[in-house]
Amino acid sequence: MSKHPALGITSSLPLITATNPDKHSEEPGREYRRIPILGLGVYRIKPSPDGVCQAACRAALEAGYRHIDTARLYRNEPQVCRISTTDRTLSRKDIFLTTKIRESTGDEERDYKTALKCVERLAGTAESCVPYVDLLLIHQPPSTLQARKALWHALERLQREGRARSIGVSNYRIEHIEEMKTYARNTWPPCVNQIEVHPWFQQAELTEYCASHGIVVEAFAPLAQGKYFVDNKSALVRIARKHGKTRAQVLIRWSLQKGFVALPKSSRPERIRENADVFDFELDGAEMSALGGLDHGGTAGATYKWNKA
Repeated sequence: MSKHPALGITSSLPLITATNPDKHSEEPGREYRRIPILGLGVYRIKPSPDGVCQAACRAALEAGYRHIDTARLYRNEPQVCRISTTDRTLSRKDIFLTTKIRESTGDEERDYKTALKCVERLAGTAESCVPYVDLLLIHQPPSTLQARKALWHALERLQREGRARSIGVSNYRIEHIEEMKTYARNTWPPCVNQIEVHPWFQQAELTEYCASHGIVVEAFAPLAQGKYFVDNKSALVRIARKHGKTRAQVLIRWSLQKGFVALPKSSRPERIRENADVFDFELDGAEMSALGGLDHGGTAGATYKWNKA
């Protein structure tokens, strides 16, 4: 079984030096692809006549983002596609597109066709080249082993065909990733595990496992949906005041310095620009420790219900 093309860490925005270089060091003889360390999440930015999703994507590209994360569940893949294929200042290869699929019938061929449609909604169907996405993820573990196996085989096929440059998972726990060894044909470990992770829900065992196997951790909900912003006396507030930054900027910076790919979600252009302004300061060891001390332990700090199960 061949190793996956590992995803390195880069960005069109200034490359942070605080990322642990050993965590993403390149091994001779392996093919590496780069993934921007800051991406725009478009969860709950639904298609609408006023073009909110397209405006958000356009604002992100203008602010220097080169990574947009969507999913079949979000129902906005065509809107993201229009921006990525019509932007006249950037070519397709300059924009890193991710989508996710969660449904599985347990039948590999049917799952393949569904996943292919997912790719085509985001990548388009141009006849001049093979439409592709940069990263295709299983959105969450299907409920049965047969379903998990069939869907992963469908993703592996799309990767072989060049329609998905890299493939990975989301919301997978250690046991799910270990189980993949029994059925993966071409690709193990997965390139990416996209999970909820922030100072209040750090999932240390899982993130350490991913790091030890060369799996890039993407942090969705890096701001914990603002759930913990009400405490005006917290370490987060003190650190933000010290650096002259917002609480959101400090949390994004924490994710980046932990070596995660941060995927903050916003539909407001001013907030999108603000979230990108995180490369002119660095959290010191004491500040990282203080934020690390906010962890509620277990699943208590999670903001999404499936993480509380």
